[in-house]
Amino acid sequence: MINVKKYFETSELNFFLLPATTNTYPTSKVRPQLALNIDTNNTYADGASKDNIGMALRWSGYVNEYDYGFSYYEGNSKDPALVLSSGKFVPKYSEITQLGLDLQATREDTLYKSEVVYRENEYDYNGNIEDYTNLILGFEHTNYGIYEKNWDLANIVEYSYDTRSSNSHHGYQNDLFLLFNDKEWKIVLSIIFLFSTLNAEEKNTEYNIYSGMFDFSDDGKKSTLVGFQHQNENLNRDTFLGNLSPITGALITADNAAYVYTGVQAQYKIGAMNITPSFTPGLYNQGNGKDLGHILEFKSEVQLSFDIFKESELGLSYNHLSNASLGDKNPGANSYMFNFFKRF
Repeated sequence: MINVKKYFETSELNFFLLPATTNTYPTSKVRPQLALNIDTNNTYADGASKDNIGMALRWSGYVNEYDYGFSYYEGNSKDPALVLSSGKFVPKYSEITQLGLDLQATREDTLYKSEVVYRENEYDYNGNIEDYTNLILGFEHTNYGIYEKNWDLANIVEYSYDTRSSNSHHGYQNDLFLLFNDKEWKIVLSIIFLFSTLNAEEKNTEYNIYSGMFDFSDDGKKSTLVGFQHQNENLNRDTFLGNLSPITGALITADNAAYVYTGVQAQYKIGAMNITPSFTPGLYNQGNGKDLGHILEFKSEVQLSFDIFKESELGLSYNHLSNASLGDKNPGANSYMFNFFKRF
């Protein structure tokens, strides 16, 4: 690899020349090994070759508390198609063009991060050439000296979206990832069913974008909130309680308090009006907001919405957060939100 750098006052420009590389797959001498029989004789098509020299540019820098990066790459893909031939899967590489943008904002103990990548001419999971976009959004908040001990707790939430859906090479096509980590223990919770990766013609997905007032009944701790919620109607079930479906979502307040949840909701339709009660356990991070007494909180909510277009609704909702006396204290929080629903 050859790397040439040029420094400026608050940024730098990097130029790379990259020799072609290929993936290394586990063999029969390695455990655990893949269930697939992979041929080590790679093949190349669509502009790629084993001697292809890749070229990349990256310009990165900062403005006040904001960090940014722009990138460009042209060369062999790192995600080959696996083509079945004579009982073996043969890696097949294409030449891709990639554009990338990453942004990060630092606000006291919280990082807000985003990254978007656009690729042309890459094989998807089924071996078809496809152009696609991959998006990652997230934030990271660190609590220092928790429980008056030498412990730091990092709370990380990331959302990943891939326009290829189930044709993607990886498992994070439309998912939310949660990580809570300190020096003594680690909890990792990945909500796989958050956004189902069914084929496009089978999808019946509803997004709920909302904003309102968190803990409006406490004048000292009330705070503006924004959030999103997802429902996959393909997982609906008719029961004696009505039509039930799993939901997952997250909210954050202006005080950096955050709540990530998953649970179940029922839906009752009366003409153009929809009444939707729900119950969702979740994980709460206080940030600079109200101390609710425990990391595990339970949200009870009721929504009232009206159909405004064929696939859209407007609504109002109210919820109550409580830890069900799991903590030493249980002050609870009452919130109201204005909702916009969109089905895809």
